[in-house]
Amino acid sequence: MREEPTKSPSVAQETERLRKWREIRRLAAEAPINNRMSQAAQDRETRLDLFEKDKARRIREAEDRRRIEAEGVEGRRMEKARAHLDALDDIETAKARLLTARQAARKMTAIALGICVGLPTLLTALYFMFIAAPVFQSTSIFALEAAQPITARNPLFNDSDPYLQSSMAPAFQMRARLNAETIEPRLFTLSIDTQQGLLTLTTMGKTATSAVALNQQILEGLPVPIMLIAPASIPIRALSRAPKNTLLVFLSSLSLFAIAAVFLQALRHHAYT
Repeated sequence: MREEPTKSPSVAQETERLRKWREIRRLAAEAPINNRMSQAAQDRETRLDLFEKDKARRIREAEDRRRIEAEGVEGRRMEKARAHLDALDDIETAKARLLTARQAARKMTAIALGICVGLPTLLTALYFMFIAAPVFQSTSIFALEAAQPITARNPLFNDSDPYLQSSMAPAFQMRARLNAETIEPRLFTLSIDTQQGLLTLTTMGKTATSAVALNQQILEGLPVPIMLIAPASIPIRALSRAPKNTLLVFLSSLSLFAIAAVFLQALRHHAYT
């Protein structure tokens, strides 16, 4: 069906519309100013109410959207966690088992540390404090007539005889001979000072008398003539070996325990992966 074209308003209709418009304008101009001000205030309040309501609505929608997104992220994370824990249906059960496993691991670590580190340290301390025989130490200082200290060389002039730079060879040879001939070389130590040409003999024994006698016996049995500077000292008290040996055993046990723990942890990680 063909639509008829819209007709333009007639002159009479346009005249009536203009008359009504002028009448509305005239009434609005004749209204008191208080009414107009109250109407403006009401319109402003209405616009403010609409703005506040729209703002609250937008804030509420943003909060709902953020909450929904956070719930979605949390849900995906929980789904991924449940996928990795096929054998555990309840997260609380998994948490309880994990806490139990950690407590058991801490307990086993403490027990292993006490057995592998604390027990050897305690036994060493008890042994050297109450069981091991005391050790006395005697020291004497002497010099060999055939050995001379190292002569100082002038760094600007290299004119000294190289064979005179180190004439302590007899001292080193004598120490090597003593170590080879003595049945228990751990009972004495011979230190050589090449700068001053002095030799320090330190002997050890279960009693002060045996330590001094051993020192004198070694000095009398030397195959080369010596010049005694300080005779064998008489020890007053035994050496305190417990702290040094206890600390050494503690550090050694702790190092071995740490190496074994790292190795076992690496094997465990390799087995699980």
